Amino acid sequence: MNIIDLKGTCQTTSKNARFKAYTALKHLIMNNYLKPSHSYLEGDLADKLEVSRTPVREAMLQLEKDGFVTVRPRYGMIVLPISVNDLIDIYEIRRELEVLAAGKVAERRLDEDERVSFEKLIISLNDTLDQDDRKQWALHDDEFHHLLAVSSRNRYLAHTLSQYRDQIHRARISTLHLRNFLHQSNEDHAILLRYFIEQNVEEARNHHAKHIDNSAKTIISLMKEHNLADL
Repeated sequence: MNIIDLKGTCQTTSKNARFKAYTALKHLIMNNYLKPSHSYLEGDLADKLEVSRTPVREAMLQLEKDGFVTVRPRYGMIVLPISVNDLIDIYEIRRELEVLAAGKVAERRLDEDERVSFEKLIISLNDTLDQDDRKQWALHDDEFHHLLAVSSRNRYLAHTLSQYRDQIHRARISTLHLRNFLHQSNEDHAILLRYFIEQNVEEARNHHAKHIDNSAKTIISLMKEHNLADL
């Protein structure tokens, strides 16, 4: 292997380690394994993830840009909490963007692959509730909303929505065991798909706006009721 090959291999390895560290830390934060307002040292995280400190440091800086942590010299990173007011602001923006996405999807005819993907997710959502597997339900629910955003065929809209969904995820996971009416959420998804197939733009937009409003109201109320003010 020549010098150029070695250089390329090192760059690939470095990128892989950085991606591994970023993905792992983000998962730990989003699922509340790394607690809000707690600090975590770079060396401890590197040991936990079994990588060197450099990719961990780079991952921490990217997470800071994404709004999940703040990085402080000698203190590592501090996980930023999400307050009720933060959620209100995030849901306000998410509502407008997802309603826009729903309208764009309804404006055109879904292709066969998209329709089948939506249908499979709705089946999976119902199956996981029948099995009382709420964590898996939450993953499928995220997949449904991701597919909605991607199906708008506006990559900037989809990217922005993914950032807001990530921020909301912590609150959704923390209140998941307290939430009722998850079957209603599944029904909302099935109705939305019907509006997509019918290309009924107005009903798709109105229906999805109500769905987001109900979700926001439920999660924010549970946070207040169960003293989950900062996640």
